[in-house]
Amino acid sequence: MALEGITRKINIYPDPGAALETIQFNSIADIPTIVARGMFFAKQLGFVERDFHELEIVIRELLTNISRHAGGYGVVKMYSAPIDHHRELIIDFIDFGPGINDSHLVSEGISNGKSLGGGIPAVRRFCDRVELLKNHPRGAIVRIAKSGKQVSHQPIGAFVVVTRPFPGESTNGDQATVIHLGDTTLIALADGLGHGAIAYEASSMAIRIIEQNAGIPLEQLLAILHSELRKTRGAAVSIARIHARSSRIEYLGVGNVLTTLSNGVETRFVNFNGTVGLETPRAKVMEYQVSDGMIFAMFSDGLTSDWLIDCVPKGQYNLYECARTLLGKYARPNDDATLVLGRLALNEL
Repeated sequence: MALEGITRKINIYPDPGAALETIQFNSIADIPTIVARGMFFAKQLGFVERDFHELEIVIRELLTNISRHAGGYGVVKMYSAPIDHHRELIIDFIDFGPGINDSHLVSEGISNGKSLGGGIPAVRRFCDRVELLKNHPRGAIVRIAKSGKQVSHQPIGAFVVVTRPFPGESTNGDQATVIHLGDTTLIALADGLGHGAIAYEASSMAIRIIEQNAGIPLEQLLAILHSELRKTRGAAVSIARIHARSSRIEYLGVGNVLTTLSNGVETRFVNFNGTVGLETPRAKVMEYQVSDGMIFAMFSDGLTSDWLIDCVPKGQYNLYECARTLLGKYARPNDDATLVLGRLALNEL
C-alpha cells in the first residue's frame, strides 16, 4: 500500500508524556465520538477551520482502516506536546491486526489486510509527520502529529476514559470528557436514561454543552444542561472541576454517576437525586480538598458501586490497563459502563 513518507520510529521527537485521553475503538460506530474528541483538543491548540477538516479526514481514514483491515478494533490515544514555539496534537492509532507489510512502505498498491489503506496519501499530506511506532503480526501503532498555533493548557495529571456500550448495542448511552483549562481540569460524565441511541442523544448533548461552556460556574452550567436536556429523555450528570493552585475540587453531581477520591483513605462525593432534563435538580456545588498523587474515579452505574478505589495499585502502573481491568471486573451485564480514572499531578504545574 501507499505508505511512502511514513517513518519508522526514530527517537528525535520528545516523549509526549501522559495521554490527554485514551479511547477504545470497537466499531465504525465509534468514529464520530473519536473525531469529536480530536476536534475538541484541536480547538484548544488553536487549529483553524482548514485544520479541523484535514484532521477529521485523517482520523476517519485511519479508523476505517482499522475497522476493515486491522482486526476491527483498537485503541486511540491523544496527546499534546511542545515543539519549537508551539504545541502539536499527537494521536496514536493502535490496532491488533496482522501488521503492516514492509513492502508497502515504499510502493503504491491496493489495500489488503496488511496495509494501511488507500487514503494514506491524504494522511501524509494533512499531517506534519506520520510514524510507524510498532509493527508485528499481532498489531501496529501508527502515530500522526499535527501542529497547533498556540500554547495548550497544562494537564493536571493523567486521566483515561474506558467505556463499553450495553451488550449487543452499537451505540453507547454513556459519554465523558476531560477538559484542561489553564490551571484547572474539568471532568464530566453523562449517563443517558436507558441505553442505546435514545440514551446517547441525551448524554452526547450534555457533553457537548459542557465542552462549550467549560469555564462558567457549575451552577450556571447545570441550569443550561437542564434546560437543553428537556428535549431528550434526560441524563445523570456529574461534573468535577479540579483547581491545581488551590488544591481543591468543585463538584456537582445529579443522579447515579458517582465520584470517589483516594490517597489511601477513600472519599465518596455527594450526589443529589434527580435526572437532568426531567425534574428540576435540587443540587449544590460541593468542595473537596485534593493533593498530589491522589487517585480520582468517576463512573456510571453500569459499574457496581461496591468496589473500593483502593484496589487501584499504588506507585507506578499503567493507568489505562488498570482502568480497563476495573471496567471488565465491575461492569454490570445489563447496562452501558464508563469509568474515568485519573492520577493527580498538581505539583507539576
